[in-house]
Amino acid sequence: KTYKEVDPFSCETLMDTTGFPWLLAKQNSMALPIRRGHFIVIAMRPNRGKTALALAQVCSMIKSGIPDNKKKVLWVNNEGTGEVIQKRYYATLLQVSSDQVTHLYKKHRLRDEVTAHEHGWVFKIIDAHTLTSREIDRVVEREQPSIVVLDMLDNIEYTSGEYGKGYRPDLDLELVYQWARIMAVKHDCVVIATSQLSAKADETSLPTASMLAGSTTGKQAATDVIVLASNPSEE
Repeated sequence: KTYKEVDPFSCETLMDTTGFPWLLAKQNSMALPIRRGHFIVIAMRPNRGKTALALAQVCSMIKSGIPDNKKKVLWVNNEGTGEVIQKRYYATLLQVSSDQVTHLYKKHRLRDEVTAHEHGWVFKIIDAHTLTSREIDRVVEREQPSIVVLDMLDNIEYTSGEYGKGYRPDLDLELVYQWARIMAVKHDCVVIATSQLSAKADETSLPTASMLAGSTTGKQAATDVIVLASNPSEE
């Protein structure tokens, strides 16, 4: 095992106060900018837009113009197919419909449009339905991205003993959140993970962090920021 010694007078945070913006203006007024080492969870009920919200947040970061020496997003997908995520990314980045993405592709204009909006960034998707936390960590180490998206985190099998004493199966779900937070610091990247809210969130328009599925404190303690979103009222 190795550790990193910090020089208190050469600390990057003393000189750099910038960071990536949040998606919404209200978030920017309430929270500090997003910086490498941050672990952010986006939580909603199933099929309510977690992936869409994560894509919107990532695209706003790409288009923000904030200087970054890596300029790479690694999207770790374990829900559905990566091809679907890729098309949704194009639509979100270009702010067009899915049909318009298809139209641009048929006209051989899609690549140029995407390149113009990415400003040198690379958006890479891997289908990781069977990869464990340890295997994903190795991919992140090889790719060296600025931003990692884990969609969705709860589906990742935690490799016991990787960063903690994961010998009790009931703790593995919370341990995978601790792993994601450590990975953000270890690999100097922003980690954004999607997660689910429990059925209790259906009873309110203002869900709380205690409604994260499968945990009342463990997941919450491992995260820097939890973005909670609910379904609009039908009334």
